Amino acid sequence: MTMEAHRPAVSSAINDAIDSDAGRTRAQAMLYWSANVGIAVCGGASGYIAHHHGYRGLFLVNGLVCLGFTLVARRTLSARPPAAEPQAHSYRQVLADPALRWIGLAAVFAMVCAWGLVSVLPLLMTSDGLPPSAYGTAMIANTVSVLVLTPPMMRVLVGRGEQLKYPLAPILAVGSAILGLGITLAAMQHTTIGYSIAAAILVPGEICYSVAVGAFISTAVPAGATGRYQAVLSGAGAIASLPPLGIALALDAGGRVLVAVLACRPLARALRSTTRPAQAEIRALVPQEAP
Repeated sequence: MTMEAHRPAVSSAINDAIDSDAGRTRAQAMLYWSANVGIAVCGGASGYIAHHHGYRGLFLVNGLVCLGFTLVARRTLSARPPAAEPQAHSYRQVLADPALRWIGLAAVFAMVCAWGLVSVLPLLMTSDGLPPSAYGTAMIANTVSVLVLTPPMMRVLVGRGEQLKYPLAPILAVGSAILGLGITLAAMQHTTIGYSIAAAILVPGEICYSVAVGAFISTAVPAGATGRYQAVLSGAGAIASLPPLGIALALDAGGRVLVAVLACRPLARALRSTTRPAQAEIRALVPQEAP
């Protein structure tokens, strides 16, 4: 309920503090990057803590860490009023923007794949008989990939100048495709190495997505509406978390068998359509017995 609550305020602060479009995009993308690193580090550490100390110890450590960072944020961050009072925008005005609606829809589908890393992947690994530490290994692979790939990809996608190098639509499309590829490969794995490779493949897609969304927030949002635009996109990410949870429930209820059955239906229909003419030709060649 609270993990996305900071994003509208932080996005507004970034747009108020940085003047150039490229600088804002870099800062917005680094915000997503830091969140991804935090999620990956938490997943990696939690796998080993749960394996060796149980889930009660895991939740205790997690709560203490969150409390510690709350104190850090309270001590280091201060609320500063904007230099000029921006024009207020209602959610009705914000949602009337067709660009936001399309970006939000794309965010839902892209983030379904990204959420699978933290909601469905551990259940798949458990169903394969792998220990919790195996999920920690996969998340460490994801973390290392984020740390290694983010700086060079940011230089390629955004550049070091004041203007963006590429339009955001192709970057968002490429990122969504990579996210879909990564989670598809994860569904076919049954070993720790395979799951770790799939978790690493997801990273370029996450970076492209964060750059594209950051560019949209930095360049296409009217003054004074950054928080509400970011809130809508954060809500799209929250909606995207629901299908993986449904998939997780389906796994417990025999979802893989159901998927196999549904996948076989079009195959059976195709086989019937191709075998019927052949059967008719065979009947025409075989002499019919007299009644």
